[in-house]
Amino acid sequence: MKKYREKEIVRCAVYTRVSTDNQVEKDYSSLESQKEHILNFIRSRKFEGWELFDIYKDAGFSA
Repeated sequence: MKKYREKEIVRCAVYTRVSTDNQVEKDYSSLESQKEHILNFIRSRKFEGWELFDIYKDAGFSA
């Protein structure tokens, strides 16, 4: 009889960043685009146990 391993959970955090305030002020900023791309990638790996943990946004503060 085969034993099945439980799926390991992979907790993922999203980190988005832009380097200037000008980039943040756009209606649809690079931050939103980055976030959507990363969230879609995490969703595509759900069958492997990936799940979203948190979202971090750096809107030009650390530049």
